[in-house]
Amino acid sequence: MTEPRGLPETRLNPRYTFEEFVVGPHSRFPHAAAQAVSENLGKAYNPLFIYGPVGVGKTHLMQAVGHRVLGRDGQTHVLYITAEEFMTDVIDLLRSGNLKSFRDNFRSLDLLMVDDVQFLSASESTQEEFFHTFNALHQAGKQIIMTSDRPPKMLTTLEDRLRSRFEWGLIADIKSPSLETRVAILRKKESQFGNMQLGEDIRLYIAGKLKSNVRELEGFLRRVQAYAQLNNQTINLPVVKEIMRELLPPSSWDEEDQAALAETQHPGHTPPAGGGKAGVAPVLLPPVSAPPAAAGESAHRVTPAISPDAIKIDSEISIVLPPAVEPRVETGPKSVVAAFFYPAGKERELAQLKQKFEDVIHKHKLKFQLDAATEAPYPLEETLSYDTFVQACAQKSCHIAIVLGPPPGSRLKDFDFHQKLQELFDSHRVSLQLIPWEELGKDYRFLNIALDITLIRYKEKAP
Repeated sequence: MTEPRGLPETRLNPRYTFEEFVVGPHSRFPHAAAQAVSENLGKAYNPLFIYGPVGVGKTHLMQAVGHRVLGRDGQTHVLYITAEEFMTDVIDLLRSGNLKSFRDNFRSLDLLMVDDVQFLSASESTQEEFFHTFNALHQAGKQIIMTSDRPPKMLTTLEDRLRSRFEWGLIADIKSPSLETRVAILRKKESQFGNMQLGEDIRLYIAGKLKSNVRELEGFLRRVQAYAQLNNQTINLPVVKEIMRELLPPSSWDEEDQAALAETQHPGHTPPAGGGKAGVAPVLLPPVSAPPAAAGESAHRVTPAISPDAIKIDSEISIVLPPAVEPRVETGPKSVVAAFFYPAGKERELAQLKQKFEDVIHKHKLKFQLDAATEAPYPLEETLSYDTFVQACAQKSCHIAIVLGPPPGSRLKDFDFHQKLQELFDSHRVSLQLIPWEELGKDYRFLNIALDITLIRYKEKAP
């Protein structure tokens, strides 16, 4: 258990501050409650219980309280932890007989923030320990903040005594953001992606399509950024629509999307300016101008072909040409060498991971293939030597490391594991592409990594 002393051990995300939070009708009440708590720890609303669907800002608001408190007094004892991490700590320390040090650490806190408390329901021993921790902090006037995907009354697998304590303070629900708020969130997030500036029509289009949560909006902006950098041009609405159609299932398309699909399937279809399939950055060539038709000559004269010498095709960039001009045929996908790291004994999951990459690369017609220079298992122990990751990459001259995160129940903590690897790989100029265990089956994670790899290769080739 990391001792909760000082800012480095608080596990707070530096971006989750009140200044970065976009307030809307969906979040005005919990935002006001969180600010009140940050100004008067343990006295305003204790506990503060925030609930709502995934990706709407619950964790952001909770951690914003921690940042505000530490900004006022850096000696305040603050800790953010997920319910899953709390359970893992309790189980490990029960086995080792060190539960007293765990209790001492937690009960010395001034502010405890617990994310996703609905997962406490999985273990009676952790519910028991959390009950006593809650009581000790509450009786000492220390602040507790919790988040969940549902209100306390609906946490039916928790003990009644815990549910009743969750209702002692203030319960605030946070809903999915409105259209206006989603547009404001996009405007705020743009600055985090290399000063990206989208037109208001593009923001309205994205906000009208992605309605459920903020993470969707941020993930889509990341894809748009990849396209903008690969194509070295300002993103326009037709490009965004093409990317969006690749992201959303056909069942959610509107009439305009369906019409666009029908048009692209027509034999004589010409892609719109700036269009292209997701995952491939189109490079636009100017149309070839033909001399005016002579009298009596057909106005539908065929456009002259462009000399093959005038077209240079990058190995990972598609060409959108005017009608009647054919791009040069590629010789095949280029190899991208990467090091694969996976938890010891999880060879089947490694095979699943590699197959996922193959499927995504093929589906989105990305012009490269991933080749494993090394496939190295790592032990699931706290004594793991992180230097071995860098050494394995150096031996094979790999600049890309794909790491499957530790499975649930491992002694390795996801947060610490990721932080240590990130710092180490950054210092050795190796790109870390981490796949959390719970996202092994999610296509979007692999698509985002494939786009990152494409960007890395593109930058390496740039003069």
